[in-house]
Amino acid sequence: MSEQPKKLGWRQRLETNAGLLGVYSDALRLAWQASKSDFALLTLLTLLQGIVPALTIYITKLIVDAVTIAPSAITPGAIRITELVALWIGALLLGHALQPWHALLSGNLNERLSNEVLIRVIRKANSFPDLEPFENKKFYDDLQTIYNESGYRPINFVFQTIGIGLAIFSSLSFLVLLGTLAWWIPLLVLVSGVPALLVQRQLERDGFWWEQDKNEDRRMMMYTRRVATTDEFAKEVRLYGLGDYFERRYTTSFKAMHGSMRALRNRKALVPIPTTLLSLVGNGFAFYWIVAGVANGTVTAGGAVLFVQSLAQLQGWVDSGVATFGWFAGTLEFFKTYFAFLTSKPSMPLPLEPKAVPDDLTIRFEDVTFNYPDGRAALQNVSFTVPPGERLALVGENGAGKTTLVKLLMRLYDPSSGRVTVGGIDLRELDLIAWRTCIGAVFQDFVKYQLSTAENIAVGALEKLDDRPALEAAAGRAGFDLEAIGLEVMLGKQFNGTELSGGQWQKLATTRAFLRDARVLVLDEPSAALDPRAEAALFEDFVTLSGGKTTFLVTHRLASTSRADRILVLKGGALIESGSHAALMMQGGEYAQMYNVQANQYASEPKLESAATV
Repeated sequence: MSEQPKKLGWRQRLETNAGLLGVYSDALRLAWQASKSDFALLTLLTLLQGIVPALTIYITKLIVDAVTIAPSAITPGAIRITELVALWIGALLLGHALQPWHALLSGNLNERLSNEVLIRVIRKANSFPDLEPFENKKFYDDLQTIYNESGYRPINFVFQTIGIGLAIFSSLSFLVLLGTLAWWIPLLVLVSGVPALLVQRQLERDGFWWEQDKNEDRRMMMYTRRVATTDEFAKEVRLYGLGDYFERRYTTSFKAMHGSMRALRNRKALVPIPTTLLSLVGNGFAFYWIVAGVANGTVTAGGAVLFVQSLAQLQGWVDSGVATFGWFAGTLEFFKTYFAFLTSKPSMPLPLEPKAVPDDLTIRFEDVTFNYPDGRAALQNVSFTVPPGERLALVGENGAGKTTLVKLLMRLYDPSSGRVTVGGIDLRELDLIAWRTCIGAVFQDFVKYQLSTAENIAVGALEKLDDRPALEAAAGRAGFDLEAIGLEVMLGKQFNGTELSGGQWQKLATTRAFLRDARVLVLDEPSAALDPRAEAALFEDFVTLSGGKTTFLVTHRLASTSRADRILVLKGGALIESGSHAALMMQGGEYAQMYNVQANQYASEPKLESAATV
């Protein structure tokens, strides 16, 4: 979207315009579906608003002619003038009366359309069963573009459509009025004015593509300004003296953007001059003919008034329509991305006839390999079996593949090769929702929901939101002090709620897994935010917490692994060791080395003397 199309042939231009016309048609259909009544009434009001100015000018012509032609002493003429003035006032009142209704209907349609756009985005994003789309750069960029622009693009679409509609209806009505003076005047105005219209349209199009090309400079300006002025970066900026550096980065980006903007403004000022002169010549010739007609009596004074006012209004509406049409390019690009997102297909196939989760929860990884989209291997030919109820620890260095393995277990990814089975059934054949219902998980990057305490717990099983005893029992198992916090208290800063410590948040996240009462429990670095005492208590209770469930414990802290039934050691995506703590220590391999390193670190830490010995 950042590269301007260049020198398209007529076939390509037709195809491009046809594609944009299809996007516009789809967007109109979406607006209609968002609120049929508001859309229909707004269309009618737009038509009326486009006609009213021309109607007012035509009545003005009739009044001027009545005053200048009909003798004021003749009563019928006076009556006719009175009627025309009444019509003129009525037309003005109609124009003013339509404005608040126009604002009301457009506001209603704006809100409903924006809501419809966001609802469909949420629904579509939620329809993807795996994580792959959200880790795909183009997909994620498109999703972020839609999310960032959905607050104003649908609104712009409504106003720009109305603006273009008004420009078209009004311009046609003024051309019709000019045609009442002479049939050739509208043709002359069009022939002399169309080149200026096309040039202006091209300049607006260039302006749109310039906006796209300079997005990176603009983002860098926003980023450097945020770094220099917000609390998120304040400590490091002051510690390292980065203020001047980021000011220079801001200035560099500004100069790059400003230089090209000046060039664009120069083009907008100079390029239209020839076509503007052509338009003025055509309009000037028509005006001369009108003045000459008034002088020799072939054109009435009202006709001259009609010509001047119609031409001025026509020029204003054409300029407004061209500018709006230029801005409309960005809106159509948004909807083009939006509809492509809505019609995108999930990369993870779901079975047409999914199988039920079996009673036998024996889990097998059979020669499983998983590669990231860029080709990097996260797991290579991993095979192992987990009988129901086993407590399994997964250990290894960062990037060894531990978290990837549990994501495959939850079918957030599918293996690149090999398979994961439950009770002998490939996960890809199971009912995905039913399988995930069997799993409770505590992730290292758990979510801090800006909701009440009860809701933060109940996201693990929303059907238990009003089950206070169940919430309290889950909190008790996780060691979360529910009594001190309260169930109905709003948590987090965003809505002026109570902020928890990192350890409290992690314990709260753990309650979700216990509330779910799942058959498989995944603990991904469950002690990462806990203090040493809380961490020790968590691991002391590990056997109790697992409660006979099949448990996968992902951890770097090997003090906890001795309580697991079996330990899998991963390195570079390969399973290199498997066994109990005692067996692996006897082998003296990778696990024993890692364990001894950590034990030596703890042993070498200086112990503080008590106050009594000082």
